[in-house]
Amino acid sequence: MKKIQLYDRKPYSDFLRLTGIAIEKFTSYCDLTVSKHGHDIIEMNYVSKGCALQKLENVSLEFPAGTLSMVNCDQSHNLITPYEPVDIVNIYIDMQQIELPLLPEKFKPVLREMLPLHPMLGHNLNRMLHLKIEERQQFELVLNGMLFEQQNFGVGYAQAIKSYINLFLILICRSAINSGIIRSKSDDVGNYSKFEGLLDYIDTNFSKHLTLEALAAKIGYNKYYLCREFKKITGKTVFQYLAQRRIEKAMYELRTREKKIVDVAFDCGFNDVSGFNRMFRQTIGCSPTKYRKDGGFVK
Repeated sequence: MKKIQLYDRKPYSDFLRLTGIAIEKFTSYCDLTVSKHGHDIIEMNYVSKGCALQKLENVSLEFPAGTLSMVNCDQSHNLITPYEPVDIVNIYIDMQQIELPLLPEKFKPVLREMLPLHPMLGHNLNRMLHLKIEERQQFELVLNGMLFEQQNFGVGYAQAIKSYINLFLILICRSAINSGIIRSKSDDVGNYSKFEGLLDYIDTNFSKHLTLEALAAKIGYNKYYLCREFKKITGKTVFQYLAQRRIEKAMYELRTREKKIVDVAFDCGFNDVSGFNRMFRQTIGCSPTKYRKDGGFVK
């Protein structure tokens, strides 16, 4: 896989460095090659006209006009146009740089699923996501507005881009809630259909005390079968997946709220602060206190 360092590419790298987001727009884009590449940040592709094919390792997902594809950090992928040229917008997001706005509580679970705050929070099911955008006209106006600010660097561009990011996140969260998110699942990751309900349950209840026995009972199998198949599907053990979900929520809480560290720990499902601090440092590379002190950015 070719690793593309987006911070080394002009002309949008300066804007990406300053705001955490950058835009590229292509008209009548055509690519029939099969070479794959990856990025050190999140890449999104929005097709405004035509139909493209997104390839990720052994997974291929077709996405027509009005669809947003989201590829996580360091994922080998390629977008090709086997049918016709397409009009497409690439959105690059550095979640360790972007300043997140305060959003309604209802949006937070879907936002965490779509936009992991750190590469260590990746798993098999969030490597690539697809989303049908419902409010297309407004969404495209927002993309064009961000592109305008990126190209012109006018007075007040920083305030303008914050407003556009706010609208951008609201629109993708609305679409995710109303239409659902399509996950990238391979044919060889186990019996996903049997575990889909269980994964939804874990994603909703990860802050509660969950045991292997109770989770296994929900799908009618023993805990050994659960552990084996869960690892096939997600690439993580049950407890690794739970820890990721809890750390992920904690990161959002630390970036957007003034809660005490102890309250964040308990609200995210940890039994004690020392265990939370240890897991946070192991996963993210710094303490929760330092993460908050640095403004929610990993240095």
